[in-house]
Amino acid sequence: MRITNSIITNNTVRNVNTNKSTLDSLYTQLSTGKLIQKASENPIIAIRALRFRSEMSELEQYLKKNIPDARSWMKLTEDALDSVNGMVSQMVTYMVQGSTGSLDNEAKMSIINTMKQYRGQIYEDANATYSGRSIFTGYKTNSTMTFPNTDTTIQYDITETFTPEDLDQVMTISNSVDITSVHDVTDTQMPERYNTYRLRLSYDKIKEADLTIEYTDKNGNPVNPGITAQQVVVKDGKYYYQDGTTEIVPNPYQKMAADNNNPTPDAYFIAETGEIVMNKAAYAKLSEATSISTEYTKVGFEKGELRPENYFTCVCTTNDGVKKRTEYSSNRQDINYTVNFNQTMKVNTEGRDVFKHDIIRDMDELIDITQKTLDLQEKVSKLENMKKDSQYDPTEKKQIENMLTAAKKELDYSQDILQTMYGAANTSFTAYQNTVVGEIADIGARSTRLTLNETRLGNQSISLEELKSTNEDADEAETIIHLTTAHNVYEASLSAASKLMSTSLLDYI
Repeated sequence: MRITNSIITNNTVRNVNTNKSTLDSLYTQLSTGKLIQKASENPIIAIRALRFRSEMSELEQYLKKNIPDARSWMKLTEDALDSVNGMVSQMVTYMVQGSTGSLDNEAKMSIINTMKQYRGQIYEDANATYSGRSIFTGYKTNSTMTFPNTDTTIQYDITETFTPEDLDQVMTISNSVDITSVHDVTDTQMPERYNTYRLRLSYDKIKEADLTIEYTDKNGNPVNPGITAQQVVVKDGKYYYQDGTTEIVPNPYQKMAADNNNPTPDAYFIAETGEIVMNKAAYAKLSEATSISTEYTKVGFEKGELRPENYFTCVCTTNDGVKKRTEYSSNRQDINYTVNFNQTMKVNTEGRDVFKHDIIRDMDELIDITQKTLDLQEKVSKLENMKKDSQYDPTEKKQIENMLTAAKKELDYSQDILQTMYGAANTSFTAYQNTVVGEIADIGARSTRLTLNETRLGNQSISLEELKSTNEDADEAETIIHLTTAHNVYEASLSAASKLMSTSLLDYI
């Protein structure tokens, strides 16, 4: 092959450019600190770099967004539950004091006022929010646990389920003494106390409607229809059938408490108080049931009442110019955050697990019976003063004496009921406190797990950063050595080229 000057020149220029390209690449590596600038330079390094960046992006999402958001949500939940726990703990103390029967009137009034304040505060804690989202309402984060305002038109068709443990007894007193006038009190008119079996619904002031209690027997077989509860209407402290004109005498509590295993009907549904009082036969059937179900309608809710959709399967009907029906399910509504690769964690606590209807209704009943006891003590004091008043003749004083005897008997019954209810409330409030403490402990366990994930992700982030640096970062010392070598080679190639270019064929002619 004939080698010409042109061939030598072209080869020399190409080699010089190759050395220059190598030198430029090393200069770029040194100035940028990266091994490659384009994926085509080294596809393997490029693929690994993309993979590392993708994983680090996910890690950043978990470490800087998901985990802090989850921790804040759980912290606010824990703060709200700590507040409730403190109030319930104080109420347990009151119940212990009340169950001893040693409280004076001032202490009883103090308990009433305190429980009223606690009742309102518990509702406020139930409506706690995080970044505008309600933290106790499950998926319905744009809603609240309670009604923010009184709504007299909203209607809910509610399906509520119970267990035999929800059955209890209610103690009532008949033949209360009327002191607006002086009159005689016969033996048959003396106050009497009754214990009646009942099933208490979650709401009172329920729309008047017949109520059927469906249940499954001890073998798990559905009994439908089950026990029918006849509607009772309450007006001016008296009980009437559903027509509102025929009075029930004796009252439903006395009828159901009668020593008769099977009076008619099976039960009375007292819509005003939200109670189903039943006879012994009905109680015996439900005591052996595996589950109990009721359906009822409530129209109108007061400010602060718990919203049914957070607890029950129900249908809400509103009528703001256009009638609208919304169905709600009682299924669990856990909000899960992804806090690690393929790992999720529940961050919410559902309000129905901690803000119970029973605890609020127990407080209402305690407030009511305590106030009645105070009123009875005032009634006895008035009768004692009337007995000493000279304006009454001997016959009237004898009648006042009988009224005073009846009033004292009624007061004794009421104080006994109050003491018993304080004892029962001590048990129920303690159990409720255990529930709240259990939820707080569960949040603590989840927070610990969240911290462990955060630590693990932090370590993983450091490892990924090291791998990413090893994969794509240029070693400065090594690059400088290569650059010095490449620079020397480049200069040598320029020197060789300059000697070649300085001679030509004309120099030999």
